[in-house]
Amino acid sequence: MGFTDNIKASWDKMQTQAKELHVTVEVKSGKQFLNIGPLTSSITIRQNADGNIYFDKVDGFFEITDYQWEGPRYKTVATTNTTEKSKEKTKKKGGLGGAVVGTMVAGPIGTAVGFAATRKKDKKGEKEANTIASEEEVETKSNAKMTLRNLSTGESFTIGFLCDSKIDGDLSNFSMNTQRTVTTSEVTQQKSKVELMKEYKDLLDAGIINEEEFAQKKKEILGI
Repeated sequence: MGFTDNIKASWDKMQTQAKELHVTVEVKSGKQFLNIGPLTSSITIRQNADGNIYFDKVDGFFEITDYQWEGPRYKTVATTNTTEKSKEKTKKKGGLGGAVVGTMVAGPIGTAVGFAATRKKDKKGEKEANTIASEEEVETKSNAKMTLRNLSTGESFTIGFLCDSKIDGDLSNFSMNTQRTVTTSEVTQQKSKVELMKEYKDLLDAGIINEEEFAQKKKEILGI
């Protein structure tokens, strides 16, 4: 393959990858399974058009068999913003503001004598500071782990990485061969719904409520 062909192949690859799902994560453990050096801190996970998972600069295709994240964490960040405004003070000096005062002396060709009062501004610049303090909650990355299976060898391994809400949202679009674990709270919620349905069924059988009321309560409990 010539030089021009290599450039075209690289360009085509870049164009294809730009359309693929991808997310870059900071790997904290399991680097040896990806054959990346200890000094490499981040790696990009991609999914091609066939739904296979692969990594930049890592041979082979994989599937995600498990993914867990601790959930979002936040820290409080305090910020201050100070603005300054200049102020000027003007001080007046002098008497009558330039008025001429005098008396006429010695005959018809008298001479007007007197003084002219002047006004002088003395400006003194001052600065007035205005400081506003505020606090905000900022999300920080927390621990996550992902188990992958090599499609060629069948080998499975787990990597640990840092995750936040954005990364988690991107990963949710990837194809995963996982079985969702039902949490204890979800089991309790489902149990409560069944118990409520039984209670309303007993009320229906006892004639305390009619069929229409029972149907309405059923919709409310099941959210339909």
